[in-house]
Amino acid sequence: MNLTYNELSTAMKGAYETMVEQRMIRETEFFNVLSETKVLYNTTGTGCQIPKEGERMDFIEAVTQILSLIDGEWKIIHETEEAIPKREE
Repeated sequence: MNLTYNELSTAMKGAYETMVEQRMIRETEFFNVLSETKVLYNTTGTGCQIPKEGERMDFIEAVTQILSLIDGEWKIIHETEEAIPKREE
């Protein structure tokens, strides 16, 4: 499924309206050039979500993207995002 920016914004609006805050602090960032027109990007870090109702959730997150140079512009053609609850130390 491919969504335009406006379609994605509309789809995600309900989820983000339930939160007071969501943030991520990037701790690692890697760019791997696969070819002149393809790049693999990976970042890991920690984040939190603070809902309007309920408890704050701290998490560890990883994001992987594949970018492709299409018609002179870099575009994300694939993204995977994973988050797991952060353990208290």
